[in-house]
Amino acid sequence: MKFLIDVQLPGTLARWLRGRDYDAVHALERDLGRVDDLTLWNLAIEE
Repeated sequence: MKFLIDVQLPGTLARWLRGRDYDAVHALERDLGRVDDLTLWNLAIEE
């Protein structure tokens, strides 16, 4: 399972999940800080 962490949650959450062998990325790590929710949702579905 992959996790795409939205910007209102801390980046430490993605790092914490990765430290427990989950595939996780924070939206800001992918330069997605200014995209709307629908765009982020569609990206999550694609991946």
